[in-house]
Amino acid sequence: MIMLIPLISSIGIPGEASLFPLPSAPFNLFPDRFLLYLAIGTEWFTFLRMRSPNVIQEIRDDIEAIHLKFSEMPKI
Repeated sequence: MIMLIPLISSIGIPGEASLFPLPSAPFNLFPDRFLLYLAIGTEWFTFLRMRSPNVIQEIRDDIEAIHLKFSEMPKI
C-alpha cells in the first residue's frame, strides 16, 4: 500500500498536474521499462517452472542454505 505513493509519483496522475505532474523525459520511460522487465521475469519464471516443476523447491533450499550460512556467522 505504501508503495503506491512512489508508483503514482513516477507515472503521474492525468488531470492532476499540480499534485503529481508527469515526469519529463527520460524519466517518463522508467515505469514502462520496469513493467516490461517484470513481465519478462515473470514469463521466464513460468517457463522455468513448467520445464522443471521442482525448481521452486530447489530455490527454497538454496535460500535456506544461504540463510543458515549467514545466521551462523559471528556478529561484528
